[in-house]
Amino acid sequence: MIKKVYVRAERLHPFSNFKVNITNLENFKRMKRKNSQIKIGIFLMIFSGVFFAATLIIPFFDLPTKTKVVASTTSFIVMEVVFWAGGLLVGKELFTKYKKQLNPANWFKKKEQNG
Repeated sequence: MIKKVYVRAERLHPFSNFKVNITNLENFKRMKRKNSQIKIGIFLMIFSGVFFAATLIIPFFDLPTKTKVVASTTSFIVMEVVFWAGGLLVGKELFTKYKKQLNPANWFKKKEQNG
């Protein structure tokens, strides 16, 4: 059963009432939440590159070898966790799309032409 809600829209026309479908509002809120979830997921996937860069840079610091190994390993693990967490937030379709684009083997391949 669909609930009807009366909302006063004084900006459109003073003292006019119109009906708003509650399910449309709930769908809008759900869609807005999904968009923010996708944005956060994409941000996490891109932000994982910071930890990847740290993994490559840490060995060049003037630190004891044990510290370098622990820091690089930790950075690599954090990078994977952040990347996959972003993938979970983005969803399967977008995740496979971005994962394919981030693969260096696919960077210089020519695109297939259909037709």
